[in-house]
Amino acid sequence: MGIANPSIFQIIDWLSLPANERPALIMAYFDQPDTAGHFQEVDSDVDTQLQGVDLMLNYLLNTLNSKQLLDCINIVILSDHGMKLIENRFYIDDFVDTTGMIVANGVVARIDLNSSSMSIDELMGKLKCINNGKLLREYSRKTIPSRYHYSTSNRIGDLVLDGQLGTAIYRDRKSEFLLAADHGYDYLGEDMRAIFFAQGPSIKKKIVLKPFQNIEYYNLFAELLGITRIPPNNGTKGRLDSVLLLGGTTVENRSSVSIADCPSNVVEQIRNRRLQTASCQFLRNEIELSKNSGMLPPNISSLISEQDGYNRSCLVSNNRNELMIVADSTKVAKSPIYTIDILDKTEPNRINEAKSSLSCAWTGNIRRMRNDTFSYLEQFTYRSAIKFGRIVTISGPIFSKDEGLIKSNENASTSNVEQKPSVSHVFRVLIRCTDSLWIPNGLMCKHPSNIRFAAFIMPNRPDDPNCVSSNEYLLAYSVRLRDVELLTHLEFFADRRFIDRHSAVELRTDIMTNIWEV
Repeated sequence: MGIANPSIFQIIDWLSLPANERPALIMAYFDQPDTAGHFQEVDSDVDTQLQGVDLMLNYLLNTLNSKQLLDCINIVILSDHGMKLIENRFYIDDFVDTTGMIVANGVVARIDLNSSSMSIDELMGKLKCINNGKLLREYSRKTIPSRYHYSTSNRIGDLVLDGQLGTAIYRDRKSEFLLAADHGYDYLGEDMRAIFFAQGPSIKKKIVLKPFQNIEYYNLFAELLGITRIPPNNGTKGRLDSVLLLGGTTVENRSSVSIADCPSNVVEQIRNRRLQTASCQFLRNEIELSKNSGMLPPNISSLISEQDGYNRSCLVSNNRNELMIVADSTKVAKSPIYTIDILDKTEPNRINEAKSSLSCAWTGNIRRMRNDTFSYLEQFTYRSAIKFGRIVTISGPIFSKDEGLIKSNENASTSNVEQKPSVSHVFRVLIRCTDSLWIPNGLMCKHPSNIRFAAFIMPNRPDDPNCVSSNEYLLAYSVRLRDVELLTHLEFFADRRFIDRHSAVELRTDIMTNIWEV
């Protein structure tokens, strides 16, 4: 690839047309250095193609400049993925009889049991804890990290083998296709990071963005094209407005409502229910709940609100720095959906309770074992409170439907008293302030730029079939706040008295790339 690429000449010809004939949007794809990366024999194979890309782009930009067009055009240059040399090859039939199975090979392999006599549990048992998850990790539909957004697809089969960086997975040696490098690994890996560069009359100069997902491009391109009625899409409106010189045209229609206090009859039902089902010491010691007795104020909109159209919940607070959001529906027994907790070093007993908080929150719905995967999250919560002095946690169940995920309140509002919904996952969000300065109610950082969060959606199973470390496990099941919102109808940081829209949307779509040190 070099200057003589026909696509470059076509782009220049189109942009040279009179304004009324000129295309409003031109998109071009170039296969290098991707092809060279897949089949490279030496590093210079990729380097040579990169030099060709540089020459091509230089020619394009210099030509547009000579035609006095460069300053009139918004140009976006991006890649769709990274690349990683394949260092390990894993053959499934070394461990499993694949007769009757349908296997899709690759860095992320999929197995459909099809006509095999093997059950999914038997299959997972044969591949359990291979190299402690260093080569690959196995996930069923029920356990695959929700941030992959695979669980409801009919294309993933019964088992996903998630190759770790540098691993390619094949049914057998005959199925191997000889690639030197590949992509498609977990996007948290640095080698999978893509590039994004933009310049033009609508683009701010000299700004550097935090990592974002490529689903956000749609809204950016719509803004650059002047499209005012942007159809629904997977992106979050406003996420890339900071790229735009005029900040975008996103108008924030208030999409959330404050969660109201529960009526006294609901409070009484909650009190009785929790006292009857309590299996943890701090619940047995709980003092009477009432909507006005708590140390926390009833208005929690500084931290979370409920998305408009789904405001079916209400709020109960107690005198233990704990809030509960309750399903306010006549179709369900009144029980907590979410709990909000302040853990402060000035209350050491409360911090100690964090070690068993998931067991206490939804007794009977969470499966537990000694030293199970939930203890990773509880220990992380406990150590975070000790290290940082104060953290706020928001926790709750997520329900299952056909092995996929459905929204918590959606499940609660369509169930009846006799039904016990299946808790497929548990979420928890931890929020801290780097300067330890909080607004008076203790739920929000005084300065939004100092907000840090960790968010997780974990499957409701107590064991880890991959035997990874606690931090590796937590990172695998880390999510954006937006992922939690999509499954709960909650909205984080919706109160504009405390945080502006741009800061809020960046936080809600921020990607956790590591687990903070505790």
